[in-house]
Amino acid sequence: MDEATINRQGLAPLQPELDRIDRVASIGDVMDVVALLHRRTMLVSGWSLPQRRVLFTARVEQDDTNSRRWIYSLAQDGISVRPAAYSGTDAQSLKIRNALREYLLKTFMRLDGDSARASASVDAVYNLEARLAKAFATGNESRRMSLAEFSQVAPRVDWTRYFSRLGVDQIALVNVSHPRFFEALDAETRTTPLEHWKAYLRFWLIRLNAPFLDDGTYGEFFALEAAITGQLQPRPRWWRVVWQEKNWLGLPLVKLFEQDSLPERTRGRYRAIGESIRRAFRSRIERLDWMGDTTKRAALQKLA
Repeated sequence: MDEATINRQGLAPLQPELDRIDRVASIGDVMDVVALLHRRTMLVSGWSLPQRRVLFTARVEQDDTNSRRWIYSLAQDGISVRPAAYSGTDAQSLKIRNALREYLLKTFMRLDGDSARASASVDAVYNLEARLAKAFATGNESRRMSLAEFSQVAPRVDWTRYFSRLGVDQIALVNVSHPRFFEALDAETRTTPLEHWKAYLRFWLIRLNAPFLDDGTYGEFFALEAAITGQLQPRPRWWRVVWQEKNWLGLPLVKLFEQDSLPERTRGRYRAIGESIRRAFRSRIERLDWMGDTTKRAALQKLA
């Protein structure tokens, strides 16, 4: 929330990561940076722009085939705007595409200060994202597979090393959505020049952190958001900070608020409302004619 300091620092807080990207010398190094960004942005909510992650989405979620199990899921991602915007000829696609290229140019001018180098980086990143967008699949195809099986889908990537960089020493299964995207990603690791990957990582480092950096960096980010969503004004910094706290610390914060700020009379009123809802659910469960007694007992225990 210290806007004066943040604006004075500019991109300086990201310098260690920018230096790390400069030292990238292999696809393994590229994936190390991807893992670092995944680890750091896993708790950042996607309230601005459609929620995006660098290269692919990676998260822990409940396994929809076994509700008692949590599973690490990987899905297609790594593009800045919707897939159709990279090739569409309609007015909105053109508007978004131009806004993305403008955002890329401003970002690389901020990073490099050299128009020729910045233009080359814009083309490298845009074209890489466009190729990834072309590989996007529709539908809900997903496969649960061992790490060895997944390594056959995208063998150029050392997935054991990726998970190790996340802090995961052992993993039995992964849920892979749209495996064909990862086949295309594997092909990109073979053909895309390393300098293009470095430009891509530099851009995504800025893009993912923009809402928390100086006003100029965030303003350039917001211009793309405005082109996509039509939003006229950026949300103020306090709102962006509070959103993150609310999203990930909502229930604990509510408990603190209740303890410190709610009179006992108000607390009693809300408890009574909550209990009346619980009674209504209990009554409905008890009257269900399609649920057996054993399942009803389990449902009532869960309700309690």
